[in-house]
Amino acid sequence: MALAGSPNVGKTTLFNALTGLNQHVGNWPGKTVELATGWCRTPRTLLRVVDLPGMYGLAGHSPEEAVARDFLLTGRADVVALVVEPAGPERHLFLALYLMEFVGPLVVVLNDTRGGGAWKADPCRLEDLLGVPVVAVSAVRRHGLERLIQTLEAAPGGRCRPPGRLGAELESAVRELARELGPPDGFSPRWDAFRLLAGDPQPAARLTPEERTRLLTRASRLRDRVGGEVQKQALASLFEAAARIHRAWLGPTPGTAAARLDPDRLLCHAWLVYPVVVVLGCLVLWLTLVGARPLSEVLQALLARLVRQVPALVGAGAPSGLIGALVDGLLAGVGTVVAVMLPTMAIFFLLLTVLEESGLVVRLAMAADRPLQVVGSQGRHCMVCLMALGCNVPGLYASRAMTGRPRLLALLTAGLVPCNGRLGVMLPLSAIFFGRAAVVVMLGLWALSLGCLLLASLLLSRVLPEGSDEGAVMELGPYRLPHLPTVLSWTIRRRVLHVLARAVAVAAPITLGIWLCGNLPWGADLQATWTARLVLALEPLGRALGLDGSTLVAVLFAIPAKEVVVGALALAGGMARSLGEAGVLPLHALVATWDAFRALKFLVFFNLSVPCAYTLLVMRRETGSTGLTLLGAAIPLIAGCLATWLVHLLGCRLGYG
Repeated sequence: MALAGSPNVGKTTLFNALTGLNQHVGNWPGKTVELATGWCRTPRTLLRVVDLPGMYGLAGHSPEEAVARDFLLTGRADVVALVVEPAGPERHLFLALYLMEFVGPLVVVLNDTRGGGAWKADPCRLEDLLGVPVVAVSAVRRHGLERLIQTLEAAPGGRCRPPGRLGAELESAVRELARELGPPDGFSPRWDAFRLLAGDPQPAARLTPEERTRLLTRASRLRDRVGGEVQKQALASLFEAAARIHRAWLGPTPGTAAARLDPDRLLCHAWLVYPVVVVLGCLVLWLTLVGARPLSEVLQALLARLVRQVPALVGAGAPSGLIGALVDGLLAGVGTVVAVMLPTMAIFFLLLTVLEESGLVVRLAMAADRPLQVVGSQGRHCMVCLMALGCNVPGLYASRAMTGRPRLLALLTAGLVPCNGRLGVMLPLSAIFFGRAAVVVMLGLWALSLGCLLLASLLLSRVLPEGSDEGAVMELGPYRLPHLPTVLSWTIRRRVLHVLARAVAVAAPITLGIWLCGNLPWGADLQATWTARLVLALEPLGRALGLDGSTLVAVLFAIPAKEVVVGALALAGGMARSLGEAGVLPLHALVATWDAFRALKFLVFFNLSVPCAYTLLVMRRETGSTGLTLLGAAIPLIAGCLATWLVHLLGCRLGYG
């Protein structure tokens, strides 16, 4: 079974409701577009469910639409569930009619994405008009799923209304040519016949030269008989049929009185949208900082109590090295990751998910489309940046919707977007050193990242090959009231816990390794350890940037996972051996040694530092080039060094140095 539909109709929500998140994500063979596959157990059978990328038709204007088209037309699905939502029903009816012409058993799913019963029309009436089963559901509230499953199980064996809305002349030509094509080879004969009539010779490539010449000649004559422009005729007929069905089902289109209250008049305005973006950014940051502080204090108190009890739990006779590794290495490092990241990340991603579900994110992305066009990129780059705010790796995967030079720009500049690993450190560090001004500092750091991204894109667009660019299409989905239980479940399971588990799993061995570097050779003083030697080697470069060698070493230690930089700062600064005894988190130990100006320089450098190791690995896979990957790592490093140096010079001139 395949879930199909336009973007923003709730396919993924329905997919999760059917499969219970029991899913597998993998690439379509030969493509870089991923398909999510899950299983839905019913009383009768086990349904395999495939969540297809969003599509507007079968033309394949984008890699995602081409994958969805190929999956449907090769007959891999026993039944196709076309998901429809209340906004723009006429557009969805067109897609339904389009699929009915060329795809096997179809079930139309009226998904209530807004809540509160947005579908007021009778689904039985639409079922009579279309001639295929129609089921009304609410994926977010899990209403109507049992009936949908029963309908899907019965659909492959049920009667399906024959297609015939292409127009009499074109329908006759398609059927005649389909009979001459013979047994299917890949796509269905009906679709291949339509492609031949539209002037695409590819369906005849499998035939012998004589058969190919005869078939192409026949297709040319039939095309002349129907009046040429086969594609336009077919689309016009389907649009006209969709409009008739829409009027018969829902009545005349409502007047434009509601349009005067349309929020898009503000959010899609040429320049009024930018103040809205700033206000929303301030609100999100303020809620994150205010809400995370008390939660972080509770976690810190619990960790301090645990640290004090470790020696008693391990035993009085345990080696001091073992206790040091557990307390200063594992507990101090992993505890810092949890106490720092969990509160800020949970609140921040909850707010971001609410913005996504409400339909605001894509509109905010469109606000950045114009400046990205100026620097040689496109609107889809905005979505890559928004995905990279959560983690740079999903941002890299999101670039698969792009082609040509814009995709390469998105891949090479993804490291300039501060990911959750960096945000999880920057947010609480800003709150500690700058108090109420932390919101201004964070907005400034985001503006710095955006400025560096635009500048890097502009420079790269002058030297990178142009390639093939298919353009960008972003659909403004409807505004929705987010369903709080679904938002909480998705945020906690798919974002917070997933990223936190990865952070802890990576942070544990890394912080232990960092602790070993700070304690080897055994018995040596702090100035003779491996970490101290590395700090001494990087001290000149650190001083030139207004920092020091220990800060550079900490950022270097954080390349495998950005979340461990706070613990690395403490260890590189010579505070590691006393952390366990004092029961203090490294984050607060920095307050005694740093001032606000030093913290600002560190935030600037860390904000634009080299992305994590896993991001670089994915970048290597996506670009297929080691040289481009090194360039993607060098861009944020160079930007971070230059920005930190400029901040240091400016601060010294103002008397802060």
